[in-house]
Parts: sequence; C-alpha cells; structure tokens
Amino acid sequence: MIMKKPLLVVLLILMIFSSAFSLELIFERTTPLYLRNFIQPQIESISSELSELWNVELDYPLFIEIERKRQLGASGEASFDGTQFRLFMTPVTDAIPALLRHEMMHVYTFQWFYNNDLYDAPLWFIEGVAVWYENHKGVNIRDVNPVSLIKEIDVLNVNSYPTGDAFARYYSFLADFFFYLDSKLNLKETFSEILQRLKTKGDYKEAFTDRKTFNKWYDEWKRTRIIMSIFGFIVLQFSWFVPAIIIIILGIYTYVKRKDVQDTDIRRLERYYGKNYWKKEE
Repeated sequence: MIMKKPLLVVLLILMIFSSAFSLELIFERTTPLYLRNFIQPQIESISSELSELWNVELDYPLFIEIERKRQLGASGEASFDGTQFRLFMTPVTDAIPALLRHEMMHVYTFQWFYNNDLYDAPLWFIEGVAVWYENHKGVNIRDVNPVSLIKEIDVLNVNSYPTGDAFARYYSFLADFFFYLDSKLNLKETFSEILQRLKTKGDYKEAFTDRKTFNKWYDEWKRTRIIMSIFGFIVLQFSWFVPAIIIIILGIYTYVKRKDVQDTDIRRLERYYGKNYWKKEE
C-alpha cells in the first residue's frame, strides 16, 4: 500500500498536466461519426506540430463545422471571436488533410497574436504561413498568362482577397514566394527566431530578415517568375509553329541543293552503257 501512493500521486499529476494542455474539440452535433473519426486524429496530430512550432497551446475550444452538402471543390475558413475558435470546412475527403493544415495554421496564428496583443497583420503573412505549412499545390507559374501574372504577382500589396480566377492564383503565387523564402531561411528551423523578431520589432518583413534583403529577395522572385511565365507562354502558344518552321527549313535546304544540280547528257550515258542501259533486265 505504501508503494502504491507515490504511483497514484504521479498518475494524478500526469492527468492534471495532460488536461491542462489537452485540445478541446467540439464537433457540430450532426457531424457523421465516420467523418469525426477521420478528422479528429489529424487535428490532434497537426495541433501537436503547431504547438511546438508556435510554442503556444490553444486556450479556447475549437468548434468544427462540416458543410452538409458536398461541393465541387474544397474550401475552409478559420475564425476566432475571443472565446472560441471556429473551423468550417467542406467534406471533400481527399482534400481534408491539406485543408486542415491550412486552417489549423490560422488557428494557431490567431492564438499567438492574441497572446502577444497583435491585432493587425498583413494578409500576405496570415495566408503565407498557412500555404507554406499546408505545402500548397496550385497552378504552375509557367502556365500562367504573363499579362495576368504581371498584374497579380505583387502579392505583398494585396490587402483583400481577390475574386474569380485571381483568387486561386493569389494562393499559388503567395505559396511560391514563401517556398522561395523557405529556400533562403529554412522557415521551420528559424520560425521561433522570426516570431521573436516580430514581437521585438513589430515589422513583418524584418521578422524574416532586414528590410533591404527582404525587398531584394522579393524583387528577385518576381523577376524570375515573370521570365518563367513569358518563356512558358512562348513555348505553349507558338509550339505549333515548330513543324511549319521545320518544313520551311527543309524546303529551303532542298531548293538550294537542287539548284546546283546539273542534268547529265543522256547521249553520253548511252554511248558508255548502251542505248538500253536503263531498261530492267528480265
């Protein structure tokens, strides 16, 4: 009995510790059980990663609402009202893992901002860290019309969500820029340093590096993507000219070669080989 008391105390401490840091999930009452069993383990796994990345725990419950009607595409939305996080999503099963990573990144962003009294963040930062963590897969920049690209690629100066086709391209461009930043900084390894500089300086560009370097990287990224888009457009739009160009070149080459050809006097051949040299032998 004496040996069991310390064990009991340890168990009680572990229970208190785990309950203090447990994730409180609230599913909408009509959520199918199979969908809840599919989503909940993923949220718990993602939450564990993000708690370590942001060095915070969620202080408020997370209410999850699933759209009852199936949509043609996947969509999600995360919000925070000061008392509860809300996560809304459409039930497109194959898109749920990436969607959860994106929206849960928003949830932890909100919690960290709330803890540090930050209430005004640029759209490019909010969505940028989300598409980076999600590992967003979007349109290939080489396939984007250069006119649209040049018009929409300035993602740091977009203050509200675009509409129409530009909406999807915005996420693709922003993800590509954050992947570019990741190649420079290794965002996962330097994330805590980024957050510390953001708390200290309050400047979202200088959170990553000094402003001059950040702007230089941004200009380099835009320039290379515009070149890629123009080159891709040329290849895509004018590839059908290639066969015609080859035929023209071959025609010119054949004409030039035949131009220098001189006809042979058949009488000389007849004297040399005989008058019937050209006839096929039976």
